[in-house]
Amino acid sequence: MASPDDLPTRECPACRATVPAAVFCGRCGSDLKAPAGFWRVLLRPKVFAAEPRHSLITPTITGSLFPRLAEPARRPFRLALAVLLITIVILSALRANMPMGAVAALGGPLLFVLYMWQSDALRELPVRALVIAAAIGVVTAVAWWFLAGRLLASSYGVTAAGGQALMNVLAGYSLAVTAGGAVLMVLPAVAVRLVRVPVDDSLDGFVIGAFGALAHMVAATVTWMMPQIAAGLLDPQSPLRLLRDAITYGVIDPLITVALGGLVGLRLWFRPNPADPRHRAARAALTLCTVSAAILYLGVWTVDAMAQPEVRELAVNLILAVLALLTIRCGVQIALLHGEPDPATGQPVLCMHCEKVVPDMAFCPSCGAAARASSRTSRRLRSESPPEREPSAG
Repeated sequence: MASPDDLPTRECPACRATVPAAVFCGRCGSDLKAPAGFWRVLLRPKVFAAEPRHSLITPTITGSLFPRLAEPARRPFRLALAVLLITIVILSALRANMPMGAVAALGGPLLFVLYMWQSDALRELPVRALVIAAAIGVVTAVAWWFLAGRLLASSYGVTAAGGQALMNVLAGYSLAVTAGGAVLMVLPAVAVRLVRVPVDDSLDGFVIGAFGALAHMVAATVTWMMPQIAAGLLDPQSPLRLLRDAITYGVIDPLITVALGGLVGLRLWFRPNPADPRHRAARAALTLCTVSAAILYLGVWTVDAMAQPEVRELAVNLILAVLALLTIRCGVQIALLHGEPDPATGQPVLCMHCEKVVPDMAFCPSCGAAARASSRTSRRLRSESPPEREPSAG
């Protein structure tokens, strides 16, 4: 294994730094073999910094929703997502309304909590940040959806459960309530940012924002559905209708919730690299991604509130979900490429993505993965246990 000082170097065409002559710039992450055009440097579309085996425009679910997982750790999550989808389909075919609702409401959020555990977020993030995010998410959801149901019930002279059921057919009222809920959904991230907890990583902000938004989503779903179930207003529908609802609430809803809450948290904790000449463009692009996530969130529920055939509505919402995945990837890519990096030692470390020994820099010179696309614990352990040089023969 060669010493970092013995590696050949070259000048990066994007940042003009002298870096190892490899595939990617270890300082700014740019492709050393590609022209340093504005969009190539801002987005680097050919390689996703958190999942270097895929391009930026490949909408993989695990790579987008769980950006701090190494490739081997993604496989169990892919299997869990497949099991969740199969379970939803089976329960829909059996017309098992209540079990399907429970799986749809809790499956996605539980997977995200498992991701937080697997990526060391539960250990590294301050406990009070997660408690504040969850508490505000739950309280605002229960208060908002309970109040909305009561107001509609009093307007139409029905029970509270009937008022909440009416929101399914009154498109304008339902959309207004959803828009208000979307505003409340991002409050957990804003509140945690205002109390200034010791968090300085944009991907940690992504976790806080997504976790608070998912807590809001689960509490809202329970508050909205349980009175209707108790009153017998959610009688079993056709299997196709149940399947549409199950995929909407069990797959699409958690996905767009993570997109909205996560990107708000990502933007709130984003600190651009002051040495990056494109840091203003990065801020603007990340803000645009956040606004796009909010538009997509409202778009899904606008389609849901309209009287559409089940197949058409599901197809449109799946397209919006794919766009939400791409929006997440663009936001994460911008944050990783243009955020303030950790100090680089240049000492040999093992890249967790390509499993090659490379200099400790902001980006892997071999595969282009961002160092901050792994947890602080992982970065520290790999730095404290560097690969040892093999003894020379003879």
